[in-house]
Amino acid sequence: MRKRLLLAQANFFSAIYQYNDTSGQRMPWVTGLAPTETLDRYGITGGMVPWNALRSILYGGAPPGLVEFGCKVVGCAAPEDNRPAANTTGGGESAAGGGSDAGDGGGAYASAPAAAPREVLARAKFVIAADGFFSRVRRVAGDGSAPVFQRSVRWLANVPQADLVSGRIPAPAAIKLGTDPTALISSHVWLPASLENLTAQPTRGFLMYSAGTDEASGSEGGGGGARMIWTLFTRVETLEAAGEAYPMRAPAAGGDTVAAAAEGGTTALETVQLSNTTGPRAHERAVLMSAHLPPDVRAIIAATEPERVLEFGSHIHSPDSYVPGAWTDGRGLLLVGDAAHTGRADGQGANLALEDAAVLGALVRQHGLGPETFRVWEAARMQRARDILHDPTPEGSLRFPLIYSATFEPLWCPLKLAGPGGPLPAEVAAEVQAAVAGGGLDKGREVVLAWSRREVRRIVEARVAGRVWVESVAPPPGVVRMR
Repeated sequence: MRKRLLLAQANFFSAIYQYNDTSGQRMPWVTGLAPTETLDRYGITGGMVPWNALRSILYGGAPPGLVEFGCKVVGCAAPEDNRPAANTTGGGESAAGGGSDAGDGGGAYASAPAAAPREVLARAKFVIAADGFFSRVRRVAGDGSAPVFQRSVRWLANVPQADLVSGRIPAPAAIKLGTDPTALISSHVWLPASLENLTAQPTRGFLMYSAGTDEASGSEGGGGGARMIWTLFTRVETLEAAGEAYPMRAPAAGGDTVAAAAEGGTTALETVQLSNTTGPRAHERAVLMSAHLPPDVRAIIAATEPERVLEFGSHIHSPDSYVPGAWTDGRGLLLVGDAAHTGRADGQGANLALEDAAVLGALVRQHGLGPETFRVWEAARMQRARDILHDPTPEGSLRFPLIYSATFEPLWCPLKLAGPGGPLPAEVAAEVQAAVAGGGLDKGREVVLAWSRREVRRIVEARVAGRVWVESVAPPPGVVRMR
């Protein structure tokens, strides 16, 4: 099942360590993380799944032809305007539904090779838009809003763990790579906070954490190909003070990937949106913005291959945008995932997108597909998404209880899972069939869920076997930490 595949590739951190970002001093507080204890307490536990693994597993489970690449939505209009419900064209990378290219009102769609782009018109009774942060559907057919630029610039890169262990890329001394067995399975955060100034606001920061294995390595035990991610962030004003513009000015000749302006002109929003940049210039700017960090931390940034460095801006949908009618127009349009609710990059956006799909599936099964179901869905999802993505409490006291108490209506039939070719072991399938025969589908679901919980525990215990666990040490009151 998909859950098993995701857990098998998840990273389970041992601890979160914090350091002063100029002296490099490790702070005396630490957040210890024990996945099996979290399982005991809540029945679930958190893990970080690499984006490429999440995407591959989800697309791999979809019916053939449902997802196509090389397409993007360029417009969307209500049928009352005597125009198609959606308008797509070749180019870019986006997921779209498969089907006929005849505009017959059946949710039709077609794509074209990037070498020969062509415009395709699709007519649909309903449009469920999951086209990301800068949803064009939302901008042209919804409430017109877009995520707000937070005036924060980020750099994201990865380095092979083997290069850190071998010394080819220097590891910061503070993480104690040679003496701390949790060094490469923990999250390390450099922030302005120090013992003398506990409440300095993190307008800048540097994080380093394990990113799991390469795509070719999918075994439960992990192994070779493990990587570390580092991310650096700072304010636009700091970048500009150093003589660098944002968005990045395009170089005179190649070497970097800078998105071109859209045909017919580029708005201020699109200028920021299209500024995602990789290559030497992004790397140079990251090195420049790391000047305040300890030398051994700067060294890991400098030694990173430029092609592995991505620069981008931070955007969110503000809490004020979470108002009834923002995610559905009351007719046939619904926004889900990042198109509806975009928060900071902490993993909860992907979680909420999966929840969106689960809740929508349950409501459609109960009430059918239509505007009223969309309104009910929006009412059910809006407060939860806002509380999780915009929790103002320092310790996450609003969001974490919501995350750990999540329950959803099963969308699967136990008899189908227990049937020929299903994912259940033979003995569990037989138990399910007997339970359904004696007590109905609900009894069969109980058997499947009990087996699922055992599998989750087995996988998590196998992933963390033999680890040294770190005891938490609480920080002083008011200290700034990154969740």
